[in-house]
Amino acid sequence: MTDPIPADRRARMVERSRATRQRVRDKAIALMRVMRDGGATNQVIADLTGYSPTTVKRYLR
Repeated sequence: MTDPIPADRRARMVERSRATRQRVRDKAIALMRVMRDGGATNQVIADLTGYSPTTVKRYLR
């Protein structure tokens, strides 16, 4: 059996993955804003990014 990961190290790993997800989301939102400024509809943005139209709408509010 493998050794369990120490709590402090696990906390750092979780924190890092959360930060990565946050950065990815920020980039996605920035991209959506650019597309909307270019005249794309929420549906088109959703199709291109793979997010659902409701998510796109929520992010662009």
